[in-house]
Amino acid sequence: ARGVAHIEQATGLHFGARRRPLLVSVRSGAAVSMPGMLDTILDVGLCDDTLPGLLRSTGDPVFVWDSYRRLVASYAEVVEGCPAAAFAVVTDDALHRHGVPAASELDVAAHREIVGHLQDIYQSLANRPFPQDPMQQLLGAVEAVLRSWNSHRAVEYRRLEGLTSLAGTAVTVQAMVFGNLGVTSGSGVGFTRDPATGEDRLYIDFLLNSQGEDVVGGRHDVRDPDPLIAAIPGLTHKLQTVRRTLEAVFGDAQDFEFTVEDGNLWLLQTRAAKRTPWAALHIACALVDEGLI
Repeated sequence: ARGVAHIEQATGLHFGARRRPLLVSVRSGAAVSMPGMLDTILDVGLCDDTLPGLLRSTGDPVFVWDSYRRLVASYAEVVEGCPAAAFAVVTDDALHRHGVPAASELDVAAHREIVGHLQDIYQSLANRPFPQDPMQQLLGAVEAVLRSWNSHRAVEYRRLEGLTSLAGTAVTVQAMVFGNLGVTSGSGVGFTRDPATGEDRLYIDFLLNSQGEDVVGGRHDVRDPDPLIAAIPGLTHKLQTVRRTLEAVFGDAQDFEFTVEDGNLWLLQTRAAKRTPWAALHIACALVDEGLI
């Protein structure tokens, strides 16, 4: 509760409020990075009571219902252990019926219908309704991220990487920034240098009008990012500035996750970049030549 109060004070938003509601992301925070192994839940705090407040704040009903759809589906999968396919098929069916390629192109009525179906499926599979208490959502998400430390994929990753002595993971709760707010928003993953060759260039996967799990989870095709990034004024310059700043601070090539909300760049996390052996040699020599190490 103290942590939530701190975020409320910093943002001017309020968790569970009917006006200007605060939504949060719940992310893992292990001492050693385990990319893609631990769970993340976004849009926590969105429910029937807070949805109208988010709608008033943004004026974008498609965005609001899209976020609600994402929360119900991901919460069912991560917290309740429900099969993701049971929820994905509902959205896929709606896309087919309406003849559009992506959920962001569905109208509000279609989104509301999808959310209703997802909540029905949630209740049938979890034997309880989707939680409407934001604090209950948050506690459930935190516990689920902690549990993901012992998932089969996480245990096997630590075995393969020789990380068997780690104590566990922390959980990071962050105020949400939204990459699914339209064509001046998006989410991405960036490397400050090419992880295959070590070349001194920004290497980006970026998806317009998306949330982070769309890119990190690998469930969507990420197209050539250059024209997408160039379409948002000033974004290329901001990313280049971030690239140099991160390398100066950490003295190494970085792999960072970011969200662009209505043209504004937000960094979510950074870690030492995984790289090929050739890239490791190339990067190390370059960092010495540049005086960073």
